[in-house]
Amino acid sequence: MPQSKKPQTFELYMEDYREWMLVRNYSPHTIRQRAYCLGYFFDWAHDRNLTGPSEVTRPMVEQFRRWLHAYRKDSGQPLGFSTQSLRLTAVKVFFKWLARHNHILYNPAAEL
Repeated sequence: MPQSKKPQTFELYMEDYREWMLVRNYSPHTIRQRAYCLGYFFDWAHDRNLTGPSEVTRPMVEQFRRWLHAYRKDSGQPLGFSTQSLRLTAVKVFFKWLARHNHILYNPAAEL
């Protein structure tokens, strides 16, 4: 009897992505930073009941970008442009990796 393929969560794909970066000799700092930045996106997605990358659409990625822009630190200050850019870049590169490795059909973050 064929097994049904279990849907992959953000976190399971992140494990594969981290391993891929390690094999390709990305610096430990880059790997940590990407995981940290993607954590914000994963939390945002879970708050919207999204369980995996295949559920994410381009409008959702745009919503995340607006959320980052409106986000306020504990001090009440907005995130700096460079911080917003780092977090969006991590999302864009992660989805690019997912699409290139045929985990998703298209990259919803391609036009960020």
